[in-house]
Order: sequence, then structure tokens, then C-alpha cells
Amino acid sequence: MQAFGNSTTQRTYNYTDTLTSDTARFYRLHFSDSTGRQYFTDSIYVLADSGYWKPFVWQNFAVLGTDTAAQLSWQTKREKYAWQFVVQRSAGTGWVNIDTMPAAGRSATLRNYTSADYSRFSYDVHYRLEMEDSLNRSFYSDSIKLLKPQPAFVLDSFSVSADWDQRKAGWKTSSEYNALKFYLERSADSLSWSTVGTVNATGTSSTPRYYMYVDKPVPQQVFFYRLHMEDNASRHFYSAGVKVQPDPAYAQPFTYSGPAVSRQNNLPYLQWSTTKEKNTLHFTVQRRLAATSWTTAGTVSAAGNSNTLRQYNFTDNSVFNEDVFYRLKMEDTSQRSFYTDSVKLEKLVLPFVLTAFSGAADYDQRNLSWSTSSENGSLRFIVERSADSLAWSARGNVTAAGTASAVTNYTYADKNVTQQVWYYRLHMEDTSGVHTYSAGIKIQPDPLYAQPFTYAGPTVTKVGSFPYVQWSTTREKNTSQFTVERSFNNTSWTSARIVAAAGNSTTTRNYNYTDSTAYTQNVYYRLKMEDTARRVFYSASVMLAYATGPFNLTSFSVTRDYDDAYMAWSTASETNTAKFVLQRSSDSSVWQILSFVNAAGTSTTTRSYAYKDPLVPSQTFFYRLKMETTNGAATYSPVVKAAPDPVQLQPINLGSFTALLVAGKPNVSWTTTIEKESSKWLLQRSTNGWSWTTVNTQNAAGRTLTGASYSYNDNFTVTAATYYRLQLKDSASRSFNSASITVTPGSGARLAFAASVQEESVQPVQLAPNPTSGNFRILGLPAGVHNVDVFNSNGQLKYRDRGYEAGSVIDGSEWTAGVYYVLVDDGNIRLRLIKQ
Repeated sequence: MQAFGNSTTQRTYNYTDTLTSDTARFYRLHFSDSTGRQYFTDSIYVLADSGYWKPFVWQNFAVLGTDTAAQLSWQTKREKYAWQFVVQRSAGTGWVNIDTMPAAGRSATLRNYTSADYSRFSYDVHYRLEMEDSLNRSFYSDSIKLLKPQPAFVLDSFSVSADWDQRKAGWKTSSEYNALKFYLERSADSLSWSTVGTVNATGTSSTPRYYMYVDKPVPQQVFFYRLHMEDNASRHFYSAGVKVQPDPAYAQPFTYSGPAVSRQNNLPYLQWSTTKEKNTLHFTVQRRLAATSWTTAGTVSAAGNSNTLRQYNFTDNSVFNEDVFYRLKMEDTSQRSFYTDSVKLEKLVLPFVLTAFSGAADYDQRNLSWSTSSENGSLRFIVERSADSLAWSARGNVTAAGTASAVTNYTYADKNVTQQVWYYRLHMEDTSGVHTYSAGIKIQPDPLYAQPFTYAGPTVTKVGSFPYVQWSTTREKNTSQFTVERSFNNTSWTSARIVAAAGNSTTTRNYNYTDSTAYTQNVYYRLKMEDTARRVFYSASVMLAYATGPFNLTSFSVTRDYDDAYMAWSTASETNTAKFVLQRSSDSSVWQILSFVNAAGTSTTTRSYAYKDPLVPSQTFFYRLKMETTNGAATYSPVVKAAPDPVQLQPINLGSFTALLVAGKPNVSWTTTIEKESSKWLLQRSTNGWSWTTVNTQNAAGRTLTGASYSYNDNFTVTAATYYRLQLKDSASRSFNSASITVTPGSGARLAFAASVQEESVQPVQLAPNPTSGNFRILGLPAGVHNVDVFNSNGQLKYRDRGYEAGSVIDGSEWTAGVYYVLVDDGNIRLRLIKQ
């Protein structure tokens, strides 16, 4: 372009480059003056205008089909030289224009556009936008597809079934279009409907969809159900109604036959069966005598749900001397009860009426005795023995009386028995080949077999210049002789004299021996005791100290306290002594060094020493002192035998254990007379006597020689026989269980049969001691004679006295451990005894 020539003022020039391009370009100015000289400016870089090549920046092109139209919408973020939008439709054979609308021209803000196509087709169609600018150029969007119109719900199936107290609805759709919800509706008359549940629909789907809903709980009557279906356009559709009958199994969950009752080994044996069960819980076998109400004999678990034959049986371990009736109480999981008819079992004529069975250990044999009050067709008694009360073996046979209406007494001696705990029972066989069994009895070994000598001593003194040894026995059984043995080092022994033993004696026997030599050193004596079986037992050794020795030992003792052993000794004088070596042995032959205690050296005054042996196992140990001098010479003290602290084996002595019913709920209390290292009490409850639940935990006293008291109010309503027991844990985490006590329902306050305390407001009578390991007395009875019967927990008579005088001793030493019931004056007074 032409320049101005000469000018001193600002001049403005412009130029439009009509050669367009979608790429950036460089520009500069080329000057030339009138003399032909050339000048150039710096170049500038100019970007291409994107609006020229893309005048429409669009987004969100969508189509939504309704019943009457296809609604299209789109947006532009920017427009430049935009002229118009043309909406185009295609059914697969080409595009046709269906709507035109002007564009914004130039815009840098978001613009919204809509269009409607009121033509609806029974097939899929496609839509696109043709966008034209002011240069008549066309730009096209991607096409979008609109599916052919579809129904909101295509319901393929709908059913409802009754299951117990619920109704299970299930349905299937083959397709859904803009579906929103299903409403399950229920009606008692198919006219008035109410919604019982809502299920979300899938929305839009061309594949099968499955749905279900459980209506519960539902009253047991006929109901109608239907589906109320709603789509996103708030349109509503309804299925046909279905009629649903109640589940017949709800009215009778047990389809059963029986029960039938017979006898098996003379015990009542019930059988019944079911062909169908639904939500069943258990069968309660109930029993009734002629003059009593129904009581529970036992419980049998039901199948729960079953469509096959189920066989059940139950053996009643109680025997009644009268007719007895049985029925089944059947319960389902909804705690509903159903009852069968009752069946009668005629009273049993027993071939054996066993009234007593006891046993006692006598050295290496066990003497059994039993009695029957009557027999009818009895054949024999087979005496059986077991080490664990589970596996039994026959030991001998005793011929039965056959038929007898009077008391018949029997005995049997089991000889050469191993020294351990044994259980015995009677296997009774009648002439019809029926076998019955007595309860087992537990017989401890005869303690006199393990130690046939119950003795004191020996002691040794000087009579004149000679050692004089003395000892005594308070009981001997099958004893043969004593050998007085002598030693100068408490290790190597020689026989000094044999003294004949008494053989068998329950009175005090005194023995002595005078040694014929006066010794100038320490001398030790001990007893070697032999029984008629040539078994040998040794006493602890005793020392006669020589006064001029290096150790003038005047005393040595060991005291056991729980798991500690306290050694104590003293000397009257010491000369050049070095140390005491403390030794322990489990058999008085092999010795273990415990520790060392320095001696006094040289002393003319009394010196006392002590040592604690901790964590000693609960068994008998022997202790001695090895006394060494400064020149290495050694002598030994007498051996001291230290038996375990009884409380180490059982860390408490239980004084009483009672349960008092207050408003139907037990108040449980217990006392102890001594506790050592006790840690915690666990009070446990059971409704069947073998499955226990801890209901209370509390700290024990720990250590007390005067006893302690405990109690707990159990917030549990007693409706049937309920059992309690105590479990003690000691500081070593060992557990000890008490015998159980039983609480039965009753009105007002009632003391359960328990320990040695009787509820005075009911009857000022008590058993003492209770618990007992042998004999006991009935205290507090009025003066005169009384009728007394004692039964074990199986209902067997163990003791009877028709002329019992108050306070007299009853011998229960041969009874097995367990619970016994004492009835005074034909049951006017009832007491409970615990035999340990």
C-alpha cells in the first residue's frame, strides 16, 4: 500500500489478509523510501482463529422418547458466525430435515436448545444435528439412537405361597422401560387393598428380572395379593390378584403317630414317629401317676424341618410301683405347645426289689452286701466291677432267691484287688432273661493296706548311758514285725533288734527297745515295719546326739502350709561348724539338695535356723540336714516326714451351701470354715444336672482360718427342678467343684436340700455333720423314738430304723458319694445329706 511520503504526525494503516488458513502465520512490514532503500520490521506470530474452523462448540446432545414425542436437547459452549441448526432424522434409509432453528451467531456463553419430533415410530430411529455457519459451511454432530416405544412393565409371572406365618411373593419381568417401583398389596376380600411392601424396579431392561418379597407375620386366614406397578411417568399398572390359603403346617407342625409305651429292661420305654415336621423344637415327655399332676420326665430334640419318617424313643429311668401315664408335649419354634393323647403303662411286678447295696474295702479285698425286700422269678446276681464306672467286667455270680416276699440278704467278697478306686454294680438277671442293673457304688482302697501301721515315733532318749527307743501304734492290720535299725551317718543302716508286731489291733500298743552299747558319737535309729505280705515300711529316723560333737542338734521340724514347707532347727552348741546342706527326698532314699545355710562356726549358746521350701508338690516328702564342719566332715540329722497340707489338695472346707426361694427366685448362700490360696467363686446353674452355666463370679477370701460367707440373689424364676453348684478356682488356676443342690418350685420361702443348715422357721432339725464322709446324726428331734428312712438319688432305700433315738449315730461310711434324702417320721421332716 502507498505510504504517506512525509509526515510528522501519527499515521494509521490496516490490512486484511483474505487468504485464510487453519495454521499460525508470521507477518512483517517491508518499507521502501523514494531513493529505493529497503527496511523491514520484526516479524509477529499470528495464531489461526479456531472459531473459523469450528464455529460450533456443542455438547450433551440427547433424545428422550415419550408416548407422544421425541424430545431433543443440546448445548453450545461457544458459537462464532453460527447461522442455524437443522435437526435431522433417519430410519436407516437416509437423513431428512424435521426442524430448523436459528443459532446465536456469536456467543461465548452456554446456550441451551430444544426440539421436539412428534412423529413416533414402531422401530428405532436416529437423530443428528446439521450446524450451518454464515459462510454456508455445514458441520454435523454424532447421531444418537431412540429406541422404539416400549411398555413400562412386561410381567411374565407372579405367585405367592404360604410358609408358616409368612407369605412369600415372587415375580418376573421379561422387560422394563422407565420402570420405578413395585408395590405388593394385600386384601382380605379382593376389594379393599393395602400396601405391605415396596420393591424398587430395575428401570430399563431388556433381560428377565426376578423379584421377591416376604410378608410376615401374617394372620392365619385367606388373603389376596396383587402387584401395583409405577413407572417414571407416574403411570400405574396392576397385576391380577392371587388367592393364598394359610400354611396347614402352622396349625399342626407335627404329623405324628404314637406314643406307645412298653418296658425295656424293666424301665418305661416310649416310642413315637413323625412323617412331617415344620419349625419343630422339641418333645417333652410328661409323666403322671394316678394321684398327681403332669411332670416332666425328659426332653427329646425334634427334627426342625423334615418330610421323611423320623423315629423317636425315650427311656424313663424312674421305676414306680403303680400305674403311670405318659404323653408328649410338642413345641415349635414359636413356643406353641401341642399335646398327644396319654398312654398308660401298667405297674411293674419287679423280679428284684433292691433295698440296699453297699461295699467296703478290707485290706486287699472288697466286701459287698445287698438286700432285697422281695423277688419274683429272680435267677442270679452278677457282680460287676469297673475302674471308671463306664467299662464293666464280671467278677462273680450269686444265686438269687427265685421267689421271696421277705428280706433276703446277700454278700460277696472280691479278693486280691488292686489298690485303687473301684466301682461295683449288680447285674440282675431273672428267669425270663430280662437284665437290670443297680446303681454303681464307689469303693476307695483300704487306707490300712497302703499303711498297715498307724504309729507314733520312734523317739530316742538315754536310759543311763544306753539309747532307749520307744514307739506306739493306734491301729495295726496284718502286721508282722518291727526291725529296729541303727546308723551312725543316717545313710547306712544295720539291724539292731526285731520286735513282733500285734498283727491286728485297734487299740494303742506301746513298744520299746534298749540298745546295749553306749556310743560316743551321734547315733540314728529308725523302724523297718513289715506286714504279713512281706511289704516293708520305714519310719523317719531319729538321732541321739553325742553332746561333744560339732553339731549339738536339739530340734528339727518341717511344717507344710499349702504349697510351702517351712524347715526349722536349732543347736545347743556348735564347734568348727561350716554349713547345713538342706535335702529333700520323695522316698527317703534318693536325696535332692535344696539350699545351703551357713552354720555358726563355734558357739556355746542356742542357735535357731529356718528355711522355706516354696512351691512344693502336693505329696509326701522327707527332709534332712547334712551338717558339715570346717574340715569337711559331715553328719546327718534325723529324717523328718512331711505330709502335704490337706488344704493344698482341697483349698477350702465348705461349711454350708443353701438356696432359699424368695418370690420364686433363689437366694444362694454358702460358707467356708477355712480357705488357703482361694481366688474366685463361680456359682453355676443347671436345669438338667449336667449342663452348667455360670451365673455369678465373685472373689474368694484368699486365705482365712476362720472361714468366710458368700451369697448371691439369682434373678431366675424357678419353674422346674433347678440345680446349683460351686466351682472354686485357686491361685494356681486349679478348679474344684462342689456337690450340687436342688431347688424345686414352691410357694413362699423354701430352703433347698443342701448343707448343714436347716431353715429353722420350717423345722428346727438338722444333720450333723453335713456334708459327711461317714457317720452323722439327726439333731433337734423331739424326745422319744422316730421312724427314719434314707434313700439315695435313685430312690433306693439305704437305711431304715423304726426306733431311732434323737442324736444317735447313723453309719453312712459305706455309702457311695452323692446326694441322700433323709425322711423322718414318714416324711413329716425331709432333710438332704451330702456324702463325700
